[in-house]
Amino acid sequence: MSPQQEKKLTFKRLIQSVGRFYNVKAEDITSARRKKDFVKARQVVAYLAREKLKKSFPTIARVLGGRDHTTAIYSYHKIKDKIERDDGFKNEVKSILLENYIAEKKDNIAEIKFPKQEIESEKPKFIIKSPKDIPPQELSPEHSIRQGDILKKYKEGQTLEEIGKEYNLTRERMRQIVERGLIQSIGAIIKEGIAIDLKEFLKEEKRKHLQAVINKHGILKRKPSSFKQTKRWSRYYDRCRKCGTNIIRHHSHGYCERCYPKTEIFKELQESSRLRNIEKRRRYVKEYSKKYSSRPEIVKKRQMQWDLKYFGGNREKALIRDDERCQFCGISRIESYKTYNKDLIVIHIRDIKDNSLENLLTLCKKCFYEELEKRRKNTNQ
Repeated sequence: MSPQQEKKLTFKRLIQSVGRFYNVKAEDITSARRKKDFVKARQVVAYLAREKLKKSFPTIARVLGGRDHTTAIYSYHKIKDKIERDDGFKNEVKSILLENYIAEKKDNIAEIKFPKQEIESEKPKFIIKSPKDIPPQELSPEHSIRQGDILKKYKEGQTLEEIGKEYNLTRERMRQIVERGLIQSIGAIIKEGIAIDLKEFLKEEKRKHLQAVINKHGILKRKPSSFKQTKRWSRYYDRCRKCGTNIIRHHSHGYCERCYPKTEIFKELQESSRLRNIEKRRRYVKEYSKKYSSRPEIVKKRQMQWDLKYFGGNREKALIRDDERCQFCGISRIESYKTYNKDLIVIHIRDIKDNSLENLLTLCKKCFYEELEKRRKNTNQ
């Protein structure tokens, strides 16, 4: 794809291109339908949007039907792994980006229904720059006066519980009213051109309120409970379901770290993980074995093991004794590598179990097979 075409590629055209390639409607890609063809096209869109458009996972998830960002992450990694394993599928994804499949015209693009939450640019969240950015609220005069009184008492240092008792409301409801009032109060203090981070503003107001409460009431202490609450070993379990301990750290499902690996739950998870990654593991072992076998120290080690097992450690001694040459034709060890791509061969003259130097003979590949043929004929006679 040329740089000029790459600039033209947008989210809408990407969905249009993938839909045209897989013969799927654009609205089906952004819908909630789980048909196999729709899911595949949707996952390819997520992968290309991440790779080519550099979109964030939350943005991709919102465009593809308002899904959770973890769905976009899963789709991206699934297509990425499949591309690494399958060259055919890799070419298929590449062909989507070819000039033939990019929508040069805006035909049917308007038919794609994107969620209202789609973000055109990555703006920082919770930033208020002017009174226009403050969300409007419709309150009756009575409720507006009540909100102002509650906010005033909140800033004076009364706790949410105290204010709630006065208005016969819960602490959570009081928190909502106070937060809404604080947001509306930004309009009175904001200056044009100065941005206010809403989260930081609310955090600072909460800190001021806490200081006001301490100044008014002193250091707050929890009310003594009517019964002594025992500390639980974990959130849902008092002790390990298997061994009954509450000293060893809890792992999961009510089992301690020592007992959990012995449970059927762990064994099932381990087996499912093994089955999911078996092909990946085989490829890794194959590649590692190939590299391991080619290491010089491993080659030397295996040669020594072979020498010790079949020649009693006298193979190299026999080669040195015979000046590293075939005893029949006189070819050297280096010439044997060049001619036959193989080292000189050491054989037993008589008894195969006798590994003494007198019973060992050095031959090249050609002379070795000739010697074998002679021995076979003698045996037949």
